Amino acid sequence: MNDFADHSDEELVKLLSESSESAFNELYERFWEPLFTKAYNFLREEDAARDAVQDVFIWLWQHRHSVHIDHVCAYLHQAVRFQALKILRERKHIVPLNDRLSDLTLRILEGDGLQYKELKILLHKTLCGLPADQRLIFILHREDGLTYLQIAAKLGISVKTVEKKMSRSLRVIRFGLKDALPAMLLAHFF
Repeated sequence: MNDFADHSDEELVKLLSESSESAFNELYERFWEPLFTKAYNFLREEDAARDAVQDVFIWLWQHRHSVHIDHVCAYLHQAVRFQALKILRERKHIVPLNDRLSDLTLRILEGDGLQYKELKILLHKTLCGLPADQRLIFILHREDGLTYLQIAAKLGISVKTVEKKMSRSLRVIRFGLKDALPAMLLAHFF
């Protein structure tokens, strides 16, 4: 049982200023989901929303001795809003790179259908090598477009479990495709 669940937000902040990890964990558990939703509403991307919330909590822990918070909920929501806006500002500089990568991908796909088919086969084999639950989560997210929250509700598991399994799937896929993608890029340019 969590001894901190009955504490008020303000009590938790006081305990946090005394370096209580348990108080920090309780604040995190209490506010993570609504903060994630707020960040997602700004960014429309789960990974970026997760990063925004994590950055706020990291900052909170790093400044736990010096931060003074009267209204925890309002403070955290405002901090996530600012972090999401910062990410949106940074994205303006990334868009041209994303456009260039999209153009390059399109040229590769149009230029050599055989390479595309080989890559698709390799991806399919890699996906088939995943455990069934990880593969299902990957497909629900990447192909069906469901959010982590929707997947968790549909499968009756926690959002954290969905995150972990998706992260593992992406790691396996990156490893499985790590040699194929550079070879395709080199073949395209030479």
